[in-house]
Amino acid sequence: MTLFAIYNERGEIDQAIKHFDPDGYDKLLDDRGLQYVVKAQSEGLPRPGLWYVDVTAKELRERPRLATSVNKTVIKAGGNDSALITGIPREARVQIVAAGQVLHAFEKLDADQLEIAIPVPCVYSVTIDVWPYQTWRTTIEAL
Repeated sequence: MTLFAIYNERGEIDQAIKHFDPDGYDKLLDDRGLQYVVKAQSEGLPRPGLWYVDVTAKELRERPRLATSVNKTVIKAGGNDSALITGIPREARVQIVAAGQVLHAFEKLDADQLEIAIPVPCVYSVTIDVWPYQTWRTTIEAL
């Protein structure tokens, strides 16, 4: 079977499919004006969170990991203790969520680190996105 990965202008995979009739399927995609790459031998389908298409080379590639890290994931509540997230690429999108509610959302963070202090006992989920890197996630719990 032949793998087809349909992608957008950034290289994000919109759809991936394995097909028995590659000649017929690539004609269908061409007729619809879709951008795609073909891989003859493939194990499974590429997960969009882990793979992307290099639009210049027109190749399927694994999304790199961020070199982001956090110094601790458990802190004392009350504001006298904090966790420090470092290695954040500038202009990354950062979101901080607690109890299902978005507390802070930065569309383009203008810093390479983020210090988080939590005033009351709870758990913060932190997500960092910057294309084409894999999404980085951590939780910080205040006791």
